Amino acid sequence: MFTWLNGSLARAILFPLITIVVISVSALVYYVNKSSYELVLESETRAAGSQADAIRSALGLFIADSTATAKSLASRDDVIASFKDKTDGNTRILAKLAKSNPNLWGGIAFDTSGMAIAGSTRDGATLTGLDISGRDYVRAVLEGKSEFVSEVFRAKSGQDLIFAISVPVYDEQRNLLGGVALLGGWEGFTKEFIDPVVIGHEGYAFILDSDGRLIHHPKDESLILKNQRNTVFAQEALRRQNGVVFYDWQGDSKVMVFRTDPHTGWVICMSAYEEDLAAGAVRQGYTLAGVGAVSVLIIIALIVMLLRRLVVAPVTMGMDVSAKMAEGDLRSRTESDSANELGRLMRSLGRMTRSLKDIVARVKGAAELVAAGSEELAAAAEQMSEGSTEQAASVEQIAASMEEMTANITQNTHRVKQTEDLAVQTAQNATEGGEAVRQTVEAMRNIADRTSIIEEIARQTNLLALNAAIEAARAGEHGKGFAVVAAEVRKLAERSGVAASEISELTGNSLHIAEKAGQMLETMVTDIDRNKELVQEVNVASQQQNDAAQQISESIQHLDTVVQKNASLSEEVSATSQELSGQAVQLQETMEFFKLDVDHSPGSNGRKQIRAETKKSPKAEPKALPYREVNEEEFERF
Repeated sequence: MFTWLNGSLARAILFPLITIVVISVSALVYYVNKSSYELVLESETRAAGSQADAIRSALGLFIADSTATAKSLASRDDVIASFKDKTDGNTRILAKLAKSNPNLWGGIAFDTSGMAIAGSTRDGATLTGLDISGRDYVRAVLEGKSEFVSEVFRAKSGQDLIFAISVPVYDEQRNLLGGVALLGGWEGFTKEFIDPVVIGHEGYAFILDSDGRLIHHPKDESLILKNQRNTVFAQEALRRQNGVVFYDWQGDSKVMVFRTDPHTGWVICMSAYEEDLAAGAVRQGYTLAGVGAVSVLIIIALIVMLLRRLVVAPVTMGMDVSAKMAEGDLRSRTESDSANELGRLMRSLGRMTRSLKDIVARVKGAAELVAAGSEELAAAAEQMSEGSTEQAASVEQIAASMEEMTANITQNTHRVKQTEDLAVQTAQNATEGGEAVRQTVEAMRNIADRTSIIEEIARQTNLLALNAAIEAARAGEHGKGFAVVAAEVRKLAERSGVAASEISELTGNSLHIAEKAGQMLETMVTDIDRNKELVQEVNVASQQQNDAAQQISESIQHLDTVVQKNASLSEEVSATSQELSGQAVQLQETMEFFKLDVDHSPGSNGRKQIRAETKKSPKAEPKALPYREVNEEEFERF
């Protein structure tokens, strides 16, 4: 199916459109038909309900009139007197009443035992002497009901359908004497109010009593007085009392509208086939279906005509032009006066064809120039390859020289580093020597201080020895031993003083020399520190020079690699230019596939114009590119 639709643009457009139109019109017809069907059915149902209401009202009036007549009869004095005297006066009264009232079949008076003491039909037949004690309308009155309406039943004297309306008869002391029952002619009421009713074309009315018996049916008299409680419609009517029911009857759908009389419980039913009630809507549906079919055909015809004129024809023209273009024929002209999208598409296709003609003509001319330029490019590439080879040899020599210079700089850097280490160690040793001299000077000063103390002690000892000698002299003989000791002590004190003086003199001379040596060492430490700093600066400069030399060496190595690659690429460019020349010739042969008008042929004027445009293009000056590491994979191989 999908393949069949794709086989034709008309089918691909028409099929969905026609499908949508058919579905839309069908849906509209279905909706209108269904709405009309429901509206007509609802209208007919309401009309049937109105008729049922009218029949119910008529039945109510009929029952009420007969009840009023019976009550009026039961209250008459002559009727009461006839009950008391047991005369046949009531028979005459009832016969006269039955003849004068067409709605009555007859009348009957009964005593408290249920025996008919008087009675007559409208035909004059007597009902006196009948035992009617078993009738429900007799029992109801004798049991005390003020009035009672019986169900429909057949008279014993014939096949007439009648119903009884009975009321009690009391004397002046409200003693029950018996009752009076008026027998209504049911067939007269149904002929006047039920039989003329027609619903739709075949519908009719019927009545069910409170027990579900069919008390009137205009179509089938054999159903009368038969119980229909087992049927769906009867069950619904008795359960709901008023309303509408849809039910299936012998395979067909029927509608029944029913109303219940509140006095008797009888159900007035209006029944008809659903199709009969909605026959007008069905005919209208057929008409709408016909109109819809004609409308669909007209719409389809208009769509087909417009589609062929506005879509299929321009698309077919575009297909022909595209087919010729696919064969290389660019001589077709495409024009359209239509203002719609397809018209603009055809005009755009024409412009595209003209542009393609110009492009093909220019490409043919450019192919000739490419062929000539590729030969020149091959010669230039060969020269460039030779120059690159020579440049590569020069760069290799420079690289070797730079490597030797870098090795020398590296060796000098190591030596400067060793010198720096020695200068640092010498500065450290000088600093430690200066510190030792400073400590020596400090120790000598301390010794000088201690020597002065010894001299003071010797002097004090000499004084004490002198005092001891004086005291020994004063003591006389007793102090001679002490005088000898004092003399020895004095000698020792003098010797100690002389030794302390000599030590003090030596210490002073040594202190002067040590201080001078300390000053010289301080000057020497300062010079050594300065020398260390200079050596460190030389070391840093050597390292920087070494780093720069290594960077230059690496750059030259990269340059050597680039030059080598350039030489290789120059050879490849030379080979590529030769291949490009062959491709240009093949391009010329390929472009011969296109057929152009005479105006678009690539003549000498076209080639001259292309050459002129090529020569007019500004020649770019070569500029040095910043160095970066070259990866061989970045170059394109031909």
